[in-house]
Amino acid sequence: MTVCACNAGFIAYIILVAAGAVWLVFYASRRWGNTNPLIYITITGTIGSLSVMGCKGLGVGIKQTVTGTSQLSNPALWMILVIVATCITVQVQCTVQYQLL
Repeated sequence: MTVCACNAGFIAYIILVAAGAVWLVFYASRRWGNTNPLIYITITGTIGSLSVMGCKGLGVGIKQTVTGTSQLSNPALWMILVIVATCITVQVQCTVQYQLL
């Protein structure tokens, strides 16, 4: 399960997306968020790409658990679960902020 997560391209993508999302949340949304709703849509979409990959990883872990190789003791599975929950929380918060405009 962790073989694909160690790929250099995958790690570079996650770092770039996470850095871009942090910049959007802490700089762009404060500067342009009140007048431009595309900021919140971009944050939601960017974080959404991470949550899709996390859900895919959870699916692989659940599939391996069901087929007989238990992944419940694997810390990577629990880390992915926390990351997915965090991504979904950020997405919901940005959606609420967009609706308050």
